[in-house]
Amino acid sequence: MELKIHLKDIRLYGYHGVHPLEKQVGIEFIIDINIIIHRNQATFLLTDTIDYESIFLLLKEEFIKTESLLENLANRIIHRIHTDFPSTQAVDISIMKVGAPITNFQGKVGISISKTFYQV
Repeated sequence: MELKIHLKDIRLYGYHGVHPLEKQVGIEFIIDINIIIHRNQATFLLTDTIDYESIFLLLKEEFIKTESLLENLANRIIHRIHTDFPSTQAVDISIMKVGAPITNFQGKVGISISKTFYQV
């Protein structure tokens, strides 16, 4: 059985980006994370799955470490999720900047990365 865990529309403030203004003033980000774990049973205990709060706290810890590229931030978060929760089979993460410092631009820009982990 495949279990999908979703954390959607997480809003965090951070100092990520290549523009000096992003590193000085910061910017709001919206993050979506999808995690897949495989289970052999239909019933669950909290120890059989991944607690939402644990993922959120992990995300906040990693988010305070400034990165120039969102790709590096996303890869670091994915690696940490897999390390902290070895039952993770796949992670999909999307990180969007709200109000990126682009002249006359309104909207969001960002990246998405997916990674599947193969268990031996």
